[in-house]
Amino acid sequence: MKLGELLAGIVPVPAGPLGEIGIGGISIDSRSVRPGDLFVAFPDPVPTATRISPTRRAAARRRPSLSANFRLPPPGRARPLHGGGAAMVAVAFHGDPSAKLRVTGVTGTNGKTTVTYLIEAILAAAGRVPAVIGTIDYRVAGAVLRKGLTTPFPHELQAVTAEAVALGATDLLMEVSSHSAAQGRIEGVRFDVGIFTNLTRDHLDFHGDMESYFSAKARLFREYLPAGGKCTGIAVNGDDPYGERLAQECPPRRRSGSPAPGTFTPRRCR
Repeated sequence: MKLGELLAGIVPVPAGPLGEIGIGGISIDSRSVRPGDLFVAFPDPVPTATRISPTRRAAARRRPSLSANFRLPPPGRARPLHGGGAAMVAVAFHGDPSAKLRVTGVTGTNGKTTVTYLIEAILAAAGRVPAVIGTIDYRVAGAVLRKGLTTPFPHELQAVTAEAVALGATDLLMEVSSHSAAQGRIEGVRFDVGIFTNLTRDHLDFHGDMESYFSAKARLFREYLPAGGKCTGIAVNGDDPYGERLAQECPPRRRSGSPAPGTFTPRRCR
């Protein structure tokens, strides 16, 4: 894919040779960048120049780099692409794969992995082909593709989603971490369903306080679900006070859950 085609509608590309550069992949890690990759930089509080070796700096001169205002950076330097640009570039490169799947995002402090495993088993028993992206691994129909972050960065998230489509998946179950929601990693994912399990004290080194932590989780329901353009549904744990807050925000037609707090115990399992 040519750079001009990839960035069409995302970032203006000056007419000329720049737009004709062929792009074979996307990388955000200078250690893994390959010839033909589009290297996308993210903001970092530690000055990049102090951490890039001369070898990597020389290699960077041979890679196309995408900057916030798309001015071609000087050799050996790069400016980060802010906002959701990196996610949208990944979506465009991989052909918007989540549009071809029924996507369920599961968020909460505890229970994300368990919920994805349960739904995966239900879907498989119903004859569907579930894919899972989560803490344990990334897999399709039970076959492990690879392992990584609970919710990977956009270039890998979209790559795994496209791979799932190519392998015949019908559904995608995704654990959505608060870090990924706060950093915009899931931007461009077309969710069908959002599930909230609970919220307890965790990750405050990143979020600062519980309200900010909750706001990061809530972005799945407030922003990313509506942005996908699908007819979405929401399931929340109303026994959790933060889940109750989300339930109050959601229109009843898009919400499911118990009418009152309670404990559910299975009587028969088959």
